[in-house]
Amino acid sequence: MRSAVTAKTKKPMENKDDDDDSIADFLNSDEEEDRVSLQNLKNLGESAALRSLLLNPHLRQLMVSLDQGDNKAKLMRACMQEPLFVEFADCCLKIVEPPQNEEF
Repeated sequence: MRSAVTAKTKKPMENKDDDDDSIADFLNSDEEEDRVSLQNLKNLGESAALRSLLLNPHLRQLMVSLDQGDNKAKLMRACMQEPLFVEFADCCLKIVEPPQNEEF
């Protein structure tokens, strides 16, 4: 399963500026692989679990702050330290990229 934020790096992380640039590049990318299909968007909108999470005012405030913030890379890193936001991101990923049932 993909992580909520995937940063492409060309060299080992030397400082946070490089990390910010990598995350910013990812957030601004228009690559097809990073797009969510219309069906998956519909699935997100119909998810009772996701709707339940979005009833939480703290999560809603985190989302508004992230959406309106200037430094999205820094804000995304901070949000990913919040268990509630991580739960939200994991819920989204389970809908968009459901885990494969592996039988042994």
